[in-house]
Amino acid sequence: MNYQIFPLFINKISHLLIILAATILAYLGYSALVSYLILLKILFPIVICLRLHILSNHGAVQLLSEKSEWMIYIAGFPANEQRLVLNNISFTSPERLRQFYLRGFTLKSIIQLACIIIALNEYAHPIRHLIPKVLALPVIPGLIYMLSVSGFTLLKIIRNEWPSVSQSIQFNHNWYQGYLLSRKGTIPMLSRLF
Repeated sequence: MNYQIFPLFINKISHLLIILAATILAYLGYSALVSYLILLKILFPIVICLRLHILSNHGAVQLLSEKSEWMIYIAGFPANEQRLVLNNISFTSPERLRQFYLRGFTLKSIIQLACIIIALNEYAHPIRHLIPKVLALPVIPGLIYMLSVSGFTLLKIIRNEWPSVSQSIQFNHNWYQGYLLSRKGTIPMLSRLF
C-alpha cells in the first residue's frame, strides 16, 4: 500500500510548510526543528502506540477507535478504504490512567526540552551568518510554546485538575478515560499527548 505514504504525513498545508521550513533550516545548519519533528511527530507516537498495544494485549487498557472510510484513487480507479482511528483509551483504574498520562507527558516534555537546548546551542554558535539566524529565530519561541502547553497539561495531571474519569460500563467492568477542557469543549487527553 505504498500509494498512500505521502498523503498520510502531509494532510494539511501547514504541515507541508513546517516540513519545508525544517528542511531549509537543516540545510542552513539548524537541526532543532527537524529533531523535534522526527522525535515528537514520528518516533514518540510509535512508542506510545507500542506501549498501548502491549497494555491492550494484557487487558489493562481498552482502545476506543472509530472506523473511517476514505475514497482513494489507485492509477485512476476509485477504491474504498477503511481505517481505524484511535480516539481515546480507557484504563481499568483511575490510578493507571493518571500514571500513563503522567509518564507520557513527562517524556514528551523531556524531549521538547532537549529540542530547545539543541536550538539554543545551534543559535548561540558564533560562526553562523545573520540571515540563517534570523530565519531560525522563530523556532525557539515556537518550541518554548509547545513545551509550555505540555508543561501546563502535566501540571494539571499532577494536581488532578482535569476531568480524569468518565465511567463507561462495558462487559460488567468500569473503564476510565481522560479528558481535557478547552475552548472547543472536552477533548480526549490522548489527542493532546500526540
